[in-house]
This record gives sequence, structure tokens and C-alpha cells, in this order.
Amino acid sequence: MVSRLTPIPKATSPETRRVMQGNRGKDTRRRFDSARRAAEYVRDGISTNQAESFFAQFKRSLDGTHHNVSKEHLQRYASEFEFRWNTSKMSDSQRVQFLVDGAIGKRLTYKPITAR
Repeated sequence: MVSRLTPIPKATSPETRRVMQGNRGKDTRRRFDSARRAAEYVRDGISTNQAESFFAQFKRSLDGTHHNVSKEHLQRYASEFEFRWNTSKMSDSQRVQFLVDGAIGKRLTYKPITAR
């Protein structure tokens, strides 16, 4: 399961629905609907416990590591945690290779990070 984090500036129902629809897999709706009707909590190794664990660890990461997070950099913190979560089963050498492969052709300078 690959997890994705998307900060939502104003978490209203329509906005949350829009973001979720943009990030869901093809069969997400079917799984959710069938789980509600059949009182099913796990299917194909995916459960609500995984989502709860993901967000609990993300919150602990923010509190324990960063202590304070600004809105303008929240997506960067979320992306960092998302990367660590999605690569947690990889060996260190696999994770480094994945990171290097993903950085090819990209450049990040200090100015865009601090620009307001």
C-alpha cells in the first residue's frame, strides 16, 4: 500500500471530497462501500488500522522531531514522512538508490524554499 499525504487548507466536506477523489485508487469506492455493508474491516491486506497508524505516526513525527510546522512548509514535512513511510520496508541501500533515482534532473535551491 502506498500512502499519500495532502494538506487541506480548509477541511470542509466538499474540499475533502475533492482531494480524496483526486488521490484514490480505481477500486477505493467499491472497497469502502462493500466494507460498510458487510461489516468488513480488512480486505486484501488493507484496513482502517493502517490509515490510523499512518496519521498517528505522522502526528508523533511532527511533535517529536519538528516541534513546530508552518503552513507554507507543511507539504514538505508531509512529503518527507510519506517517503519514510512508503520506503520503510526497503533496506538502507535500496532507499538511498530510490532517493537518488528520484532526484535525477531535479534541483532545489534555498530561495524557493524560503520565498513567501
